[in-house]
Amino acid sequence: MASDVLQTAYLKILEKQNTFGARSAFKTWAFIIIKNTATDAWKSSQKRSKFIRYADHLPDAGFETDTETVADVRVRELFFSEALQQVSERQRQILELVFYHDMSLNEAAKVLGVSPGGARKHYDRAKKVLSIWFQKKGVTKISL
Repeated sequence: MASDVLQTAYLKILEKQNTFGARSAFKTWAFIIIKNTATDAWKSSQKRSKFIRYADHLPDAGFETDTETVADVRVRELFFSEALQQVSERQRQILELVFYHDMSLNEAAKVLGVSPGGARKHYDRAKKVLSIWFQKKGVTKISL
């Protein structure tokens, strides 16, 4: 379903590229189209969906390092997935756009349709919640 949504979104971007007015970055404009397409697909299918998380979609191979095995990477992915369950859906969305899609908070705010101040508030609250959670788990240094 995700690949269908993405393909539909790409087609919409191609069809509507002449309407891009440069009021925002192209990347922000494109993410808004992708978000709206995904929302429409969710509504039409009447299924509950969650925002796609990065760790859930890593390929099975190719992530070994000198000191890490694929199993070590998977354990770390599960740990971070559990950590992200500690924050609200909106906070997860902000974190994903900022960290995994390399957006600024202002760009993420536009994509999600919230004010820049609201995005910053969600971002700061998520960082605080995650910091406390990691401390409780005994994690002093986080490496992504």
